[in-house]
Amino acid sequence: EPLQPKAEKTAISTVDNDAGTETKRTEKKDMANKDFYLHMAKTAENKRDYQEALAHYKSILDIESKNHVIMNNISNILINMGSFNEAIKYSEKSLAIKKYHVPSLVNLAVAHIKLKNYIKGKEYLLNALSAEPSNKIAIFNIALLYENIGDYDNANEQFRMLYNMGDVQGYLGLGRVAERQGKTSDAIRFYKEVISINEND
Repeated sequence: EPLQPKAEKTAISTVDNDAGTETKRTEKKDMANKDFYLHMAKTAENKRDYQEALAHYKSILDIESKNHVIMNNISNILINMGSFNEAIKYSEKSLAIKKYHVPSLVNLAVAHIKLKNYIKGKEYLLNALSAEPSNKIAIFNIALLYENIGDYDNANEQFRMLYNMGDVQGYLGLGRVAERQGKTSDAIRFYKEVISINEND
């Protein structure tokens, strides 16, 4: 702060000592509102009422404008609603605040993949895996991308990682890829393993 010039003695101002208390009250109220909106958003999301969930998440952003987690949740909601370009904007906003936020990288990738921007999608998934190599959602999404573009060797490699982690998507992915390659006996073996583990139909 620059020094103030000396001046003649004059009347002095005072501060409201209750100002800090009022600020604390406001902060406490904001936190209560945030918790309420978060609860409502999650409840609506679980019911797949994405419009309501979106409204509640945006209300949280009115309180915490730089909450990168909420921005990512909004991106996820928008993906579920099919608003992929808008989802990209929220993922990018989140990443502008926290550069290597893996869920935001994954959502950004998924939104691009939905728009058939496979190269960008792959790039963001690789960035996510670089930041968090064992992230199952990132592994699954890149495995699925490879599978859908016909790169079965890379798809197998990624699904095998999930398989080794005991993730059911690894078993199912390896089974699907084996089917696509005409390896029926291998596909049956993977599916039988899923049934034995999960007792699913």
